[in-house]
Amino acid sequence: MWKSALGSIAATSAFVLSMTLSVAAETSIARSPEAKAVVSVEGAEYYFSGNCLLMSRGNATQLRMTIPGSGPDDERVFLAIYATTFAPTQFTIYTGPTADAARDASLTDDRSAWRVRGGAPKENIDFSEASLSAVMTAAVYSNGEKVGDETVARLEITGC
Repeated sequence: MWKSALGSIAATSAFVLSMTLSVAAETSIARSPEAKAVVSVEGAEYYFSGNCLLMSRGNATQLRMTIPGSGPDDERVFLAIYATTFAPTQFTIYTGPTADAARDASLTDDRSAWRVRGGAPKENIDFSEASLSAVMTAAVYSNGEKVGDETVARLEITGC
């Protein structure tokens, strides 16, 4: 009886392992240390460069970036973006007196450091190989307070 139970457990484990491996084999993960992003909002442009993570499985793709950059008047900023083909995309640009301060604000989602925050439904996101472009709704912030009405932000990511 034990031999039969152990055989059944071994067969089940082998089946689960083979299923796990086949799913893992279908997942594509690409990392790039040289990705570039540009966010344009209300005539201001923010430039970013750094690491990008692009994952695909079947028809689902997701892109994640948390990278430093600069804005108007050499402002130190940090971009955090999570984009997908299956759910809304969200991004936040954080600001700080130094690049490290802007990055630290992104780690705790410090509202007082928000500069631009926005997003878009999946239909507004155009994924192509190693790049993404989007037209999103965004809000501009100063000291944690929303300034003006919502506006349009354009996002271009290349080299991911």
